[in-house]
Amino acid sequence: MMLSKATIRKIYACLTLPFLQRAVIVVAIVSLLSSYNQYRVLRFFGFDSDSTKSWANLYTAPPDEERSTACYGRSYGNVEERCRAPTFTKVAVHASYEENDILLIHVGKAGGTSIRKLILTAEENCEENYLDDDSSGDNPENWEEQVDLAHSCAFSVVTKGSKLVHLNRRHDVLHKYDHFLVPLRNPVDRLISWFYYETSFLSDANPIRQSARLAYLMHCYKDFNSLVTDGLIVSSPKKKKKTRLAKMQAQCRHLARQCLTGEYPCYAHNFYNYEWYLERLLLWKGDYVNPKNENGGGLNDFVKLQNGGKDFRIDVLRVEHELDDLNRTLVLWTNGLVSSPYSEESLLNQYSHKRPNGRVSKPKPVEQEGLEMLCRSICPELIVYKKILYHADNLFDHEFKEESKSTGKSLVNAHEASEDSDRNAIAIGCYWLGTVEAAEYLHLNNKLMQCSGRGTEVSLLAKDDKKASDVNELCYSYKILNFDLTRQKDGPRQSISVYPHRDSIHQDVYFSLMYFIAMYPTYGMWKHVFPKFASKALNTNYKGKIDSKKGSNQKMGESSIAGLAQIFRTGWAVRGTLTIFDYVIGSERMSQQAGKVVSNWDSKAGDTILGGQPPKLQDIKTNHKQLDDFVNILFAVHLYHQISPGRHMQQPKHHPFVRRVNDALRGADVSQETFEAWQLEIRHGFASFNALALPIPAMRNQAPEVVDSFLVDTRTFADRYNQLVVCYQSLHGTAVVQGEQIGTMSKRIDALEAQLKESRSERKRSIELLESIADRIAVDYQKGPLQKSQKDTDTGMVLPFGVSYGHLKRNPKLLDVFVYFFDGEAKLEYYSEMQSSKFKSQPEKERKATIAKFARVKKTVKLMLMNIGSCPGKKPTDPKQLAT
Repeated sequence: MMLSKATIRKIYACLTLPFLQRAVIVVAIVSLLSSYNQYRVLRFFGFDSDSTKSWANLYTAPPDEERSTACYGRSYGNVEERCRAPTFTKVAVHASYEENDILLIHVGKAGGTSIRKLILTAEENCEENYLDDDSSGDNPENWEEQVDLAHSCAFSVVTKGSKLVHLNRRHDVLHKYDHFLVPLRNPVDRLISWFYYETSFLSDANPIRQSARLAYLMHCYKDFNSLVTDGLIVSSPKKKKKTRLAKMQAQCRHLARQCLTGEYPCYAHNFYNYEWYLERLLLWKGDYVNPKNENGGGLNDFVKLQNGGKDFRIDVLRVEHELDDLNRTLVLWTNGLVSSPYSEESLLNQYSHKRPNGRVSKPKPVEQEGLEMLCRSICPELIVYKKILYHADNLFDHEFKEESKSTGKSLVNAHEASEDSDRNAIAIGCYWLGTVEAAEYLHLNNKLMQCSGRGTEVSLLAKDDKKASDVNELCYSYKILNFDLTRQKDGPRQSISVYPHRDSIHQDVYFSLMYFIAMYPTYGMWKHVFPKFASKALNTNYKGKIDSKKGSNQKMGESSIAGLAQIFRTGWAVRGTLTIFDYVIGSERMSQQAGKVVSNWDSKAGDTILGGQPPKLQDIKTNHKQLDDFVNILFAVHLYHQISPGRHMQQPKHHPFVRRVNDALRGADVSQETFEAWQLEIRHGFASFNALALPIPAMRNQAPEVVDSFLVDTRTFADRYNQLVVCYQSLHGTAVVQGEQIGTMSKRIDALEAQLKESRSERKRSIELLESIADRIAVDYQKGPLQKSQKDTDTGMVLPFGVSYGHLKRNPKLLDVFVYFFDGEAKLEYYSEMQSSKFKSQPEKERKATIAKFARVKKTVKLMLMNIGSCPGKKPTDPKQLAT
């Protein structure tokens, strides 16, 4: 039984009534509509365009019982039998996904609708193009189509329609699944996209099928900036009578906080947020991240009971990196089948419905203040978003992601140099992917190794900057690759010499360039060597920074044979000065030596580094064809290495590069025997020209008939002799330096001993002199106390002490004071002055000064007598002469 349009209009009109009246009418309408089983009540007067159930069933009904189980866990028509065909087993998905669907958790404005359209297209492709027969299983002609078909069938496993968790549907079905696909978007960007998308379509939609909450919110705020800056302001708690305008403003702010924080559904693409949809997944995932439960019960047991104790997988598709995440995820689902089934164009086609005729307005910039307020309000949402990224199984390792998110630092130390194993692993990954982008990155990585970084300059290399240059060395003349590198800041150019790598195909610039050209059919249309990276380097609005690569610096630093050139590889000359650096940097020979060291050529004869001659087509004798020098080098390196991807891929013959090489051989009518003969001849020629620099194992691989005749490698004698000479010279120089240091220290010791001896003799002479003076000065101690009647021999009077003391020098010597005390009768003079009436009539200050003077004289004499250690002897006839 359906309602009339008039009834529906009356229901909508209730929204404009006061709160109490509206509540009473809504309760009555709901009770009335409960008798109409066929009518779909819209919770909060909202709707879901994909829903086929009532609002009550959406919250209470279990998932559909008719679960499909065939092709990757699903059944549609006769596809079940096709999935079990022998051919398809070669591209089967991982065993853990063979019997279970993948649940798509579609959060609004996170790219879920586009993913669902891709799933439907993949299902149609899987049903229409799959072949029952086994005739195409081993046919290399349609291998790419088979891989794409495998990806389509794997992608069609994801749930569609009413099975997925979408919009206002609850997640009661989560415990039925063990694999989840979650489209994600930055929470702030998701809310901005939601606001402008709903605003653009709000006016044209049926008012009855709209949410009153959403319509009221859009009426309050015309743009997202006002929504976050004004809507998230906390109202004042003071109780006062509010005007009608203030009440409306308070209601708008309350509604804004509810919608932005996810407290209440706010229609369509923002019914709920990440926290509501994904909190149970985080709880389950946290149980398996930390499975220990010492108490044997509690939350972990409850979690296992809820999800059946199963381990499960979470794959995320970030809107910001949707293409990379989608292709990587499909490769993981198909057990490592390498391909890129989706391109940028295919994703843009899925997003075309989002902007029909430009109806969706372009988001306006949000002020910094508004962003800060929004982030503070949706803090739990941001935490859930980061946690889901942390637990994603199709992204990087958890520990590195967590460290990067928590500290804000890069995943790697920019100052830590890369090792050969790192560079080889990167190259193997590029071969394994088999894409044009991977080939371009491989060549860029090898070129950066030669240039010690300089990412922007290397990315902007033009094809005109590459050339073949001549090298004259030890009576040999050959050609190598050379390219001019231009610094972007002030324009100086530096010529970089590049040699083929001695040991590794993965680090060979020659091979990576040829591999890139073979993988990129339209390479000749571009001006730059690296078309995609050049477009990024020319972007003047890009604010990022790429740390310089340190691998080549470490490689040259490990060897002591490259000379000064290893320090100034890709260094720029100092303008305005004339230094040795200008000559070193500008020397082509120095650049060539540095290039050899980077490519592992480290054998030296005199001042020349041996080896490094590229293989040449002139060494081929079977069906030889002359080519120009530049193409000569590229094609010869290909024959020299002849990559064998069988170690890294399951089907090497189906690799795009190998297929193009085979097509070229068929086009030139070259047999496999001829091609193998070319390889042997080119390797033999390479080993012959570089025999002095190649290690024995490398020669054994390239020219076995030459190495088999070696009994002893005579080159090692010269190497050992040179090492002994270097050690002897080093020890001799050390001995000379140490001898000079010992001689200097011996002279210093002799000087110190002479100084010590002189100080000791001087002290001894001083002691002897004092003892002689003390022994020969006569002091009248034996005659008793001084007599007052003692007179001066000339005048019969004694000088006052103050007068005689003034005759001494300002800073008298110890000898003068000693003689003055005993021979000058200082004691008698002092006591005579003390008894005089003149002294008694002097001020107290002057009397104290006289007493202090005599005390200093007495103290000096006392210390001298204590130092001598003996008492004076008899009084000499003339003490002054003895003293002198």
